[in-house]
Amino acid sequence: MQGPHHPLLDHSRDGLDPLPEGYPEGEGKPLVRVGDGSCDWVVIGADEIRAILNDTTRFALNDHRNGPAKHTGGANLLSLDPPHHTRIRRLETQDFTPRRAREMRPLVEEVVRYCLDDLEQAGPGADLMRRVSFPVTGLVTCAQIGVPRDDMPELARLITIRAWGPGMTETQAGDTYYNYIERLVRLRLRDPSGDGLLCKLIREHGHELTETEIIDMMNSLIFAQLEGTAQMLALGVLALLEHPDQLALLRADMSLLDQAVEELLRYVSVIPYLSARMAQEDVPMAGEVIRSGEIVALSVLGANRALISGTPDDLDITRERSQHLAFGHGIHFCPGAALARLELKVELEQLLPRFPELRLAVPREEIRVRETSPQFGIQAMPVAW
Repeated sequence: MQGPHHPLLDHSRDGLDPLPEGYPEGEGKPLVRVGDGSCDWVVIGADEIRAILNDTTRFALNDHRNGPAKHTGGANLLSLDPPHHTRIRRLETQDFTPRRAREMRPLVEEVVRYCLDDLEQAGPGADLMRRVSFPVTGLVTCAQIGVPRDDMPELARLITIRAWGPGMTETQAGDTYYNYIERLVRLRLRDPSGDGLLCKLIREHGHELTETEIIDMMNSLIFAQLEGTAQMLALGVLALLEHPDQLALLRADMSLLDQAVEELLRYVSVIPYLSARMAQEDVPMAGEVIRSGEIVALSVLGANRALISGTPDDLDITRERSQHLAFGHGIHFCPGAALARLELKVELEQLLPRFPELRLAVPREEIRVRETSPQFGIQAMPVAW
């Protein structure tokens, strides 16, 4: 589905800041009326976004202009409202706790070290995306879900094509990727004795799920982790390189790392907007009235700036932790948030001291932004040291 076109919902912005034309009428307002055919309102206020996400009765997920989304038997949490969402999320999130993420720290540290070795061996000019960001996330995902490591290079290639389109069409790559997930799930359904989330899910809850639901769960989990987290690992480094004062501050005091991770998540906003909702009745909000049938788009990018007073467009790793919406909220809070935070933290822990003169190997304007994905991201990031 084509996403809304408002600048505060843009995933293809050239830099890490929101496009300035996103604010002219809406600056200081939590809701901005749009009426451009894609949606009726852009919601920028963090409190308003939380209220809408918490209210699935008055704000239902919608299929663009075709009305509230219908349950089709799948299990992608982003496209479900209760009660189907409640059932699937209960099963899906059991292995995505902060405690489980902490238990995975030794694995994450080992994977990051391995990928940084590969980056160093490749030499200056190597692509951080291909050498570190994607493989770190991919190998961790393999271990967590139970995807065989030998399958990961091909799987990552298909996801890359699905997102960016080189070499074969996005449709062909998407079909091949989905077919792989189907084969993996069917293999594990026949023999769920292995390690990983997929086998555990089948052993403990296979009787509660259809094959289609298991396939959808694995598809959405793998793609979300590989794509979203990989981009955050690269863009977090890029943001620091673009703010050398903040990078120097972090290098000098690594006790700021937890704050830095949260500020980078807020500042980058890899997911610029969340799935639009349709009002099921007239709803007063922030001095406006959202009419029944109107579509509201939720700008994470706008909210993550609007919730900061004074210097919202500045990267400040000393900032007190904000209640950002980088991982969504409520029932639509990202299950993999704790693991994504851990991967970013471990990457920076190892990368910064090991490469003290890390820098871009090309002019900043040559870092190309993707234009065909619902997430904000870059195609490549050559670095030198």
